[in-house]
Amino acid sequence: MLAKMTAAERKEALSGRVGDSSVRQYLAVISKTYRILQKSRDYNGPNPAKNVVWPAVDRALNHEERYIPDDVLANLLRTARRLESEGWTSTVGKYGSPRRFMLKPGSTTLFGFLAVAGTRLSEAQRITVRGAQEQFLSINITKNGNSRTIPRLPAITRVLERRLEEMRDYVQSDYRLWHEVDSPNTKMDTRQAWNVLMKEMDINYRLHDLRHTAVSNLFLKTDLRDQEIMLITGHLSPSVMARYAHLRSAKLAERCKDVGLGLEF
Repeated sequence: MLAKMTAAERKEALSGRVGDSSVRQYLAVISKTYRILQKSRDYNGPNPAKNVVWPAVDRALNHEERYIPDDVLANLLRTARRLESEGWTSTVGKYGSPRRFMLKPGSTTLFGFLAVAGTRLSEAQRITVRGAQEQFLSINITKNGNSRTIPRLPAITRVLERRLEEMRDYVQSDYRLWHEVDSPNTKMDTRQAWNVLMKEMDINYRLHDLRHTAVSNLFLKTDLRDQEIMLITGHLSPSVMARYAHLRSAKLAERCKDVGLGLEF
């Protein structure tokens, strides 16, 4: 992204609020520049990017900001379906340039799948038409390198059946289930589609919040143990699951309501 910007565009981008991802990109460029200097110019000075310390964030505290309520999610998918049926939507580029961006076929079911299955985007994009018809979904290429299988929960089954109906001409094939959303820049296309959807609805959620919502609902709406949820979501660290533990406070209170009732004080 940085390489495609002119000096004027970089100045404009930095004049407003800069998001964390942009800051990380700038720091990465600075760090690489200093590494090149150290190797090719015998520069022995410090790399300032290495001294940047990111503030710790208590992820449990911003759950409400990242969790997408059922009614908002339902409206989100309806809006996505409408934009998808229209074929394209007008929007304005980051630096004011007008453009047309297509909400590609399959975007709605992809968003729905992420919201109920809790997979990462890259994992969902590798599911094939044949694989979607199996009793368990096999996720073989993952962020942490550990393959896993996901049970066909009712909500997952519904969204897969909807997508398979859309893909009826490719049944029993090894086409990727969301191949129409696929391209050399698939993740960017999907994220752009998500940003178009957020602007259309005038709300501000991240695409990754769909995964956060799915994991939260496994805690809120099921009695699965943490280890069982980890098998579904692919999390390896119990410390990550601990961020969701507070969601079960109400359930714990209900289950413990009879504790101590036989005592007299």
